[in-house]
Amino acid sequence: MTFAAYIPVLKAGFIWDDDDYVTGNQWLRSLDGLWRIWFQPGATHQYYPLTHTSFWLEYHVWGLNPLGYHVDNVLLHLLNAALVWVVLRRLSVPFAWLAAALFAVHPVEAESVAWITERKNLLSGAFYLCALLSYFRCDPPEESRSPPRPALYFLALLLYVAALSSKTVACTFPAAILILYAWKRRRFPFLPMIPFFILGAVFGLGTAWMEKHYVGASGKDWSFSILDRILLAGRALWFYAGKIIWPRDLMFIYPRWRIDSGAAWQYLFPIAAIGVILGSRRARVPILFFVVTLAPALGFVDVFPFRYSFVADHFQYLASIGMLALLAGLLSRNRVIACAVLLCFGSLTFLQASAYRDEPALWLDTLAKNPDCLIAHYNLANICSRAGMRQKAIEHYTEAIRIKPDFFEAWFNRGNAWDNEGRLDNAIADFRQALAINPRLPEAENNLGDALGRQGRLDEAETHLRQAVRLAPDFLLARKNLADILSREGKPSCFPANPCVKFPVVRWLRAGCPLFTPAFLFMRSQETRQPSGRGQRRGPGRGQRGRSSRRGADKPPAPPRAPEKETLWEKITSFFKPKKAPQRQNGHVSEPSQRAPRKPEIVEVSSAKLYVGNLSFDAAESDLFDLFNGVGSVQNAEIVSNKYTHKSKGFAFVTMQSIDEARRAVVELHDKEFMGRKLLVSGAKSSEFQPGRGGR
Repeated sequence: MTFAAYIPVLKAGFIWDDDDYVTGNQWLRSLDGLWRIWFQPGATHQYYPLTHTSFWLEYHVWGLNPLGYHVDNVLLHLLNAALVWVVLRRLSVPFAWLAAALFAVHPVEAESVAWITERKNLLSGAFYLCALLSYFRCDPPEESRSPPRPALYFLALLLYVAALSSKTVACTFPAAILILYAWKRRRFPFLPMIPFFILGAVFGLGTAWMEKHYVGASGKDWSFSILDRILLAGRALWFYAGKIIWPRDLMFIYPRWRIDSGAAWQYLFPIAAIGVILGSRRARVPILFFVVTLAPALGFVDVFPFRYSFVADHFQYLASIGMLALLAGLLSRNRVIACAVLLCFGSLTFLQASAYRDEPALWLDTLAKNPDCLIAHYNLANICSRAGMRQKAIEHYTEAIRIKPDFFEAWFNRGNAWDNEGRLDNAIADFRQALAINPRLPEAENNLGDALGRQGRLDEAETHLRQAVRLAPDFLLARKNLADILSREGKPSCFPANPCVKFPVVRWLRAGCPLFTPAFLFMRSQETRQPSGRGQRRGPGRGQRGRSSRRGADKPPAPPRAPEKETLWEKITSFFKPKKAPQRQNGHVSEPSQRAPRKPEIVEVSSAKLYVGNLSFDAAESDLFDLFNGVGSVQNAEIVSNKYTHKSKGFAFVTMQSIDEARRAVVELHDKEFMGRKLLVSGAKSSEFQPGRGGR
């Protein structure tokens, strides 16, 4: 029945945030990447090494075929449902099978299963439940005369660390143990839980620190008083409980509530929640488990999704077990009703999973249920922009600005869309507005300077481009645009020194020394100055829309760059890395053979849009304009960059004027050396997006 409910997932693709975790995650490609996942905090935007290791393994089995990832998610969810049944039966909970069945098919769980990124929920849940079972065998919940078994205790501790390494929401494990043992034994096992509490605090505080200082969960969107957070927690508890009992109008992004400590009615939520906990005797244990397990997502810890909504279905994946056990007890009085509820939940899960078939469908489904969803308008605008539907993109950017006038990313990207349309006055106005909201935005300074330069306003262009270089000294495209402006003005070209070149210690810290994690993350945040934060598909990245003024000029390919000098930390880590022993063939020792690289996929040209792979990380969009203008007329060139670091991912999309020009570009430029690399130029995979249909 669970497989039937999740059939739509097996036909789904990658969606929001899956690029950071899978499709655009460069660390999945090699053993060096696996090393960085575990030993370089900050290589991924959250330190969940076990989750990323699972993606690393799948990448080397499935490649980028989404079917394999979705199948694994469904299997993990089935495993978790079986573990829920075993745990509840071990605790002698009546109708444990019904609670597990409800967990397996409840539509609230669909988000965690259908969304590949939420593998962290499924994996963390599996280790969490296994840790519970191991601890139950070490020290049975019922009174027992047999002494605790240390081996099982350490196994439970190891499984708990694995759960934390998948997602730190598992830090509530020791509190859940105290609740269960107080219920079964009427006493609290404080001493055995001390190591668990310490580990949970370390992982939890580390995640909170990264959310605030690295992911971007700071600012006025998270500036709440303690009273505000209590009001938010009370309201969220009732929201989540309501979705378990009556799963209606489930959506990917819920409306963001307005928390107002001056509104008397908002105090009713926490007061009523406390009253239910204190007033219920038979249901107190499952309710307490629900509340405690949900605590990290109730608003007391700042996480980036709170920028758009305070609640999400995947936040209560583990916590829902408590409420589902309670619901199973209520439904057990009539098995016909229980079976009807299971069928109803399975049908709703089927419908809910269908919304995750692709990213346009997901955002259109969200807007149908939440028309004022900021991030849905913004991401749909980015999708339309990439598909060349600029007018539709401008409409969605305008809606995002209407909903949140200080959303500088929408101002910036709408400026890019106006620029692509050739309406420089509108683009300049939007870039200025983005800078008025966030003055420390080097991408906007660069694009504003570039637009002013194309209008012949060279003095203003120079001012803004110098500011872009001042804000981001390693912003190569801004330096190039500034050099062009200075050349047109007849001035000598000079730039501020790059501090990361001038001071080797800074360069060493930025190389990823885990001994200096806070310093490393601080330098990474100073380097990226991320304007878009977690989850925004196309924020103002450094390679996006900035162009050289000499757009149509022919120039020879750049000479190959010398390899960068190995840093001290890289030398130390490479010394301790295991090395392959030489192979012996015919009595002679030979060097170990290199694994053949994965052959890139060549796609036939079926449209004017081209895929450009194996691109130098130093290449800018202006370089692509110059290169491809030699074989035809370029409509658009977009380098795909990481939305957190804003660095190139090594591939781009170029749109030519016609299909014939695109085919000529493939013939002339494929396998051509460009900036030290041989380009891979082929047709882009079809990604047509029809507004109103959500197809891909």
